[in-house]
Amino acid sequence: EAQMECKKDGINYQLLQALAIGKAGSSLATKLKIISQSDIVIALFAQAQEGKHEPTGDSAICIYTIKEIELAFENKTRDCWNGKGFSGLSFDGQNNRPKCNAQTKGFQSM
Repeated sequence: EAQMECKKDGINYQLLQALAIGKAGSSLATKLKIISQSDIVIALFAQAQEGKHEPTGDSAICIYTIKEIELAFENKTRDCWNGKGFSGLSFDGQNNRPKCNAQTKGFQSM
């Protein structure tokens, strides 16, 4: 797994509330320095109440390219296979592959 990070003005918005997949129009593509009509993910996050998994009234929208999401998963997988991190059972039930929970840098919104 790779964590989605959505930060604005030093505030971490960590509770995903909604997500949509679409295409970047020409203006947005220019701002993101990607090709127009590239696939993007638009995510709405809320800030969590302190010590809870409940949203506050504060929210932020972050946009990610599909390419940066793929890269985050590739990096996380590479770290896993290089022995970084440890977590739960392996998917094949044989416990013969690395188990990861490496603190690999997630992808950040643009």
